[in-house]
Amino acid sequence: MRAPVLKRGNRVALRAEKHHGLIEQHARQRLACDFIARCGNPPGIDRIPFAHTLIVIAYYLQKNQSNYDDLGGNYFDRIHSDGLKRYLVKRLQQLGNKVTLEPMDAA
Repeated sequence: MRAPVLKRGNRVALRAEKHHGLIEQHARQRLACDFIARCGNPPGIDRIPFAHTLIVIAYYLQKNQSNYDDLGGNYFDRIHSDGLKRYLVKRLQQLGNKVTLEPMDAA
């Protein structure tokens, strides 16, 4: 049963209604937290973003008529190698090390 809508002038009743609504909201959040603590995350919550990613990949593979090629775990490191070098040198210098980089000879 919903509470009746109160008029604007009744400040005490409006304040009480707002307080009652906050109590109900807190109770719902507490029940949800108790459920998650007892049972873990509801099944399917983590699967939705993963399934969406797979659908997007499948769409573009079919659209471009191509095969899936895994780019590898170090793909972004290879693309942004200069920025990665700067970041790592800066990080080592912050830890108190003196860093000089010399390129390796191609074997």
